[in-house]
Amino acid sequence: MPVRHAQQAVNICDAKLGRYPKAGVSECGCAVVVADTEGRDPHQVIDVVAEHLRDVGLRPQLSFDKDRLVGFISLESGGGIAVVLAHPCLEAWLGELLEITPSSACSDLIDAVKHKRGEYEKSRLPSLVRSELRNRADPPKFV
Repeated sequence: MPVRHAQQAVNICDAKLGRYPKAGVSECGCAVVVADTEGRDPHQVIDVVAEHLRDVGLRPQLSFDKDRLVGFISLESGGGIAVVLAHPCLEAWLGELLEITPSSACSDLIDAVKHKRGEYEKSRLPSLVRSELRNRADPPKFV
């Protein structure tokens, strides 16, 4: 089975949010999207992703696991997309790895990450998470 990997941030209102998963489904039969809810209701974020899929001609059927914050989108044409939500923001994952007390405000999480790690730039988030994951014996909750 072919595997395609793209690590490019896409704004939730960008049309690429429909095209990238569609390409993944057509090439590999499935796709995984990691979405930062940015403090919004997770159901709204899943609905926005589904709307982008409709815009590119796909017909999504939604289901949502509220405990794991994962949306499952099956497609009429076959295949499926998992939408993994980082709530309230992606920094919550890094915060968990750094054993920072969870917060509902992204700004509080970012401040705590800066306090624990020193400097913090959002562009370094993927490499920081990878680095912290390598240092763990047990998987974090978000995996």
